[in-house]
Amino acid sequence: MLWNLRLFAMGMALLSLTACNSDAPGTPDDAASAASDFLSLLVERNADEAWTHLTPATRSVAYDDDQTAFAEDVQAADWSTFEWEIGQVTDYEISWGVNVIVEDQAVPSFLYQEGVAGTSEQFGVVLLVQLTDAGYMIAGPALDE
Repeated sequence: MLWNLRLFAMGMALLSLTACNSDAPGTPDDAASAASDFLSLLVERNADEAWTHLTPATRSVAYDDDQTAFAEDVQAADWSTFEWEIGQVTDYEISWGVNVIVEDQAVPSFLYQEGVAGTSEQFGVVLLVQLTDAGYMIAGPALDE
């Protein structure tokens, strides 16, 4: 519930600051593709590569820079019922908010509990995607990076 409130507050603040023109690098399609790629890495239990796509601040805050703990969460999660569809993508100036439509019961709890993803009552999961020249990074929803 706390993550819901933090994400909502952050989203409202960012939406109020967002100009009509996109300031985030890349396009909404790029952000949607990055979110889909990250989720695929998790489902495939490719924790090492997924870890490289978390921002340094997210790694630090969510896992105290402990890649092994992240890998253990990814490996222990039940991904068998986790199916998603990319929903609305929102420009948050420096990143994209990608809404991922998924049944809430199918989402492994560590994504919310550790702060890798935010929750959305309407969609299920929200990923903050930062597009860079080198690819993409996933930022935890409570982080202001």
